[in-house]
Amino acid sequence: MAVAAPERPTAADFSAMATARSKLYDFLSGLSATKPSSELVKAIKEGTFFAFLLPFEGKDLPKALEDALRTIIGYRPGASPDGLEEDLAVEWTKIFRGVQKGYSPPPPYESVYLGGGILQGEPMRTVSNLYATHGLQTRTPTGELPDYIAMEFKFMSVLAAEEAEAWTSRKEDALSCLLEQKRFLREHLLRWVPKFCDEARKHIETEFYKGVIDLFQALLRWDVDLIDELIETASDLFEPTG
Repeated sequence: MAVAAPERPTAADFSAMATARSKLYDFLSGLSATKPSSELVKAIKEGTFFAFLLPFEGKDLPKALEDALRTIIGYRPGASPDGLEEDLAVEWTKIFRGVQKGYSPPPPYESVYLGGGILQGEPMRTVSNLYATHGLQTRTPTGELPDYIAMEFKFMSVLAAEEAEAWTSRKEDALSCLLEQKRFLREHLLRWVPKFCDEARKHIETEFYKGVIDLFQALLRWDVDLIDELIETASDLFEPTG
């Protein structure tokens, strides 16, 4: 009996995956950009925190990512919603603001971790120039510097959104978009975010943020492998033109 050949993914499939990845990085950016919102606290309480992962169902997830998800899923806050929001805000401030040596990790700026421990170093100027080529503002509404973790996550979101659009209109540019994402991950995020995560773990008290920090690190490592897979598959299916 003949076995039907597996369906070949289409440009629309690649576009949908890029859109999902764009939303994923936008979500990570939001987690690190500001204190937990009342909406986030409600999602934690109601168990809907992982809606952003639905497009990736069926993908084989690495153990580190599964463990991070399990940590957050297993988080059972005892506080009321108001009390939980306050507790998580305190923890967020300690992790992401670099409050005091010995109490919190160095703040999550690429320059701090790769530029000699000082703000506004060469890594900041490098990413600023990259952002400018894609029309991304170099400061957040709250005045964060360009190499802050939330800004670098946001840039990945922008790159993935550009890829999604390219699949619908100019497929010859889509592979270039994927390669640029891979390059930014390897030359920036993966070079310093794991170091920040290692430092943050020394100071975290809540299981929720332990899971979040593990999630950052595991997702970055998973995504760079996923991008390699997408590049290989797309290269076989779509020949560049011109």
